Amino acid sequence: MRMLPSRYLNPRPSLAKRSSASIGHVSAPLKGLSLSSKLIPGDPLTATILDNWVIVENAIVARPGTLLQYTDPGGQAVESFVPYYGNPNKLAYASGGKLVLVNGTVLATGFLGNDWSWSAFSNLGTAAFTVMVNGIDGVWSWDGASAVTHEAVTAPATAPWVAPAQFNVVISHMNRLWFADSSNLAVYYLPVQQKSGEVKVLPLNAVFRRGGHVVALATWTLDGGAGMDDHLVIFSSNGECVIYTGLDPDSDFQLVGIYRFDSPMSKHCVVNYGGELYVLISTGLVPMSTLMRAESEQLGITDRNVFSAFNAVALNYRAFSGWSALADPTSGRIICNMPKGGLNSYGQMVRFMPNPVWASWSKVPSRCWGWVDNRLYFGTDDGRILQMDPTFLSDDGAAIRVDVQPAWSTFKSLAIKQFKMVLPYLQTDGIPAPFVDIRTDYDTSDPLNQPDVTLGAPGATWDVATWDVDSWAQQVTTKNNWSGVSAIGRVAAPRLVALISNCQFSLTGWDVLFEQGAAIG
Repeated sequence: MRMLPSRYLNPRPSLAKRSSASIGHVSAPLKGLSLSSKLIPGDPLTATILDNWVIVENAIVARPGTLLQYTDPGGQAVESFVPYYGNPNKLAYASGGKLVLVNGTVLATGFLGNDWSWSAFSNLGTAAFTVMVNGIDGVWSWDGASAVTHEAVTAPATAPWVAPAQFNVVISHMNRLWFADSSNLAVYYLPVQQKSGEVKVLPLNAVFRRGGHVVALATWTLDGGAGMDDHLVIFSSNGECVIYTGLDPDSDFQLVGIYRFDSPMSKHCVVNYGGELYVLISTGLVPMSTLMRAESEQLGITDRNVFSAFNAVALNYRAFSGWSALADPTSGRIICNMPKGGLNSYGQMVRFMPNPVWASWSKVPSRCWGWVDNRLYFGTDDGRILQMDPTFLSDDGAAIRVDVQPAWSTFKSLAIKQFKMVLPYLQTDGIPAPFVDIRTDYDTSDPLNQPDVTLGAPGATWDVATWDVDSWAQQVTTKNNWSGVSAIGRVAAPRLVALISNCQFSLTGWDVLFEQGAAIG
């Protein structure tokens, strides 16, 4: 009998059926918000939604929380902050015709306006003051103590039309005070190191061809520090800007140039950061050096990516109060505040310098912002003063809602895909309970399911808990858990929404499990 070869008697075991599932990794959007990628696949390190996050080196972190510091008894809007930079530094707020320290100490009352422009200034006696104007009450100075003084600033006899009571912008430039009002195309200045006396006039009708009035004044230091290279920058309401150089407007002032672009959204919308001057206009926060070239055509990629976030709000709410730009040197951010048209309804676009990258903030009811002693404050329409700080892990007791959806991805194939699971890489010292989903084919609608609150894990509080009895407080650890999802599409992006209270919370990325189907469906 013929024997079969052994290979037929003992065939090789068949290979297990290959799985059709694939896993794709999506990094946290470390390059920030990119609204220009809402309808196309984008840079995998950007996001189409990035709300209430702070971007750090290798993760995105829930933004700082807020804590109530004081409530004005009158309950009227806090319209501006006025700092004093001396010894010690202090911060006052303006509301209901009063100037009040943030601790409730009343400095002065009886004012007709609350929207103050201010400038730190030293007089001939080297005493430090804050000089301020509001467009209706004249020129005032504050010595950092209780003395808030109405300064005797007068018009020149040859220009009786000048009304110092209506000055609404003030800056200190080259050791002298400069003023502007909202009625004339002119700026006014006092003698060197004096905060009272007769002003002189620098007319601007001949250089501002579009008319209007002066909106804002700024000093632009091109050499990166105070010195001989300081330029005076004057912005008009009709989209023109003139720049002057020189020490003395009576002798050596020279016109550097005249530039045309959108005007600042308010007198509070020009801010110095490093050696650059930034201006908040309807198209975004733009460096002065860019504005001088060609406005939006010369913007960096990251700034162009958030163009629509500013422009849409400016079209509807340009005339509303609350537009401002504030530099927070301690965090390296510029906060652009924008009104949304309702009581305590404001939004913020935040530029992380000097990368730069952008994120949006919401549910921060900030009518105005102030900064002193490395502390960030904001005032509300109903008279509250709140501080924002990374050590505050809620919004005055309310959970912080974070929301992120990274750029759309094809996951290396244009075929239809069925998405089944998402694994977020979280770092927290709390008990995470986020809503995790997958969005497909350019759907950015809000999730219907809202998450439970991610709370701090139970543990001991230092200097409060009982030693050797209470549990130790939890440390920040990585928490990875797969979440089931169900979606079909060609392009997709994970979505994470969380409510954060009394814990730290950060995200470094996601893994996405999917099965690839046909190219045509």
